[in-house]
Amino acid sequence: MFPDLKRVLAEAKRRVDARYSGCPWVCQRDGQRDQEMKKSWRRACQRVGLEGWLSHDFSRTAVRNMVRAGVPEVVAMAISGHRTRSMFDRYNIVDEADLKGAAKQLKEHFDPEKFTISVTVAELSMQRSEVPDSQLIEISAGFVEPATGIQPATCGLRIPDPANGTAAHSPR
Repeated sequence: MFPDLKRVLAEAKRRVDARYSGCPWVCQRDGQRDQEMKKSWRRACQRVGLEGWLSHDFSRTAVRNMVRAGVPEVVAMAISGHRTRSMFDRYNIVDEADLKGAAKQLKEHFDPEKFTISVTVAELSMQRSEVPDSQLIEISAGFVEPATGIQPATCGLRIPDPANGTAAHSPR
């Protein structure tokens, strides 16, 4: 628990204890457990200018803040009390800023791997005449990594042709 929140709750409990000795609840009504939490929540939000907010709004904010701060999701789940992955995912909402951040991270990851090869046509022609093609391939193989994780090209959307029972390419 954050120290600020702990102080606020401790102060609230101190006030409850001063007025209702032995009451175990911070959120209470006249020293008794508050059974109408929705009504109390609505009233509290109105008092602080957050009318229409739900307690779930604050849960979502807490989950997103933990994930963005780098807290491991399993730890964030334990803190937020989400027992299942699917429930946690409902609160860990992805927005436009998250998508832009992911794109920036990918760019930063791959930028150091980019390089440019400068060569003139004359240099290529001269090299071809000096080195047999098989040697060129062997030399190049030491410097080039094969592409991995690249999806194969698709043949485009195929629409069944009822006339002959075959698939035809869709018009572009």
